Amino acid sequence: MKIVVFGLTAVLLASASQGQGRFAAAGVTDEASVIRFLTQLQGTIARGDRHAVAALVHFPIVATIDQLRVPIADASTFVERYDLLFTSELKNAIAQASASPDAPSSLLATPEGLVIGRNLVVIRPIGGSLKITALTVPTPSSTATRRGSVEAPERISVRAGPNPTQMSGSLASSATGAYLLRASRGQLIEVRIDGVPGREVVARLFDSASGEALDARAKEGVRAWSGRAPKDGDYRIDVVRTTAGPSPLPYTLSVRVR
Repeated sequence: MKIVVFGLTAVLLASASQGQGRFAAAGVTDEASVIRFLTQLQGTIARGDRHAVAALVHFPIVATIDQLRVPIADASTFVERYDLLFTSELKNAIAQASASPDAPSSLLATPEGLVIGRNLVVIRPIGGSLKITALTVPTPSSTATRRGSVEAPERISVRAGPNPTQMSGSLASSATGAYLLRASRGQLIEVRIDGVPGREVVARLFDSASGEALDARAKEGVRAWSGRAPKDGDYRIDVVRTTAGPSPLPYTLSVRVR
């Protein structure tokens, strides 16, 4: 019932302010600035540039994670907790957001601000610039049905032997898929992305517990990576589409641990 009332209120407010632009209910009259901000946000997330994402946030901010309110005081704390905040579900919701009024995932203008999804991201004008003022990290059950991209980390069971374990998928524009694998200290991890041209899809590798990239290339994103596991534990592979496009882009992820 709250969602229905919320949506109706937003529609009525938007109708009342048509002369000022369709984002006027959120206090935004410059529609071009909304398009620029959303494009910048989607691009920085696709590149994995957490410092650039932090520059788009107004601090302090409160993030809701698993129904718990988590205060984040400043940009450095935000960067440290980036992987906890920007899960595959949230990244995909942002990647699918659009400033077009006809898009299925169009931004909603409300008195609280511009909203992505069901209050997943709230954006407001602060000091003459648009800033993210609230975040809600969705749980896998609260996201839409998987549409070609992996919406939650998927555990990879690596088969023993010379042949790599392969996972196939496809990614919407600027979306990210996530996988988890287990490796012991000193084991060689080999990752490769096939089936796509150039760097349209890359893999990034992180220690799942700390969120730290395994090295500079793993942080930047590559088509092929190999290296030794620094310790026993889970390692996360983010498969990232770096380009925009109207159609899902298929890929094959090959993983070998030995």
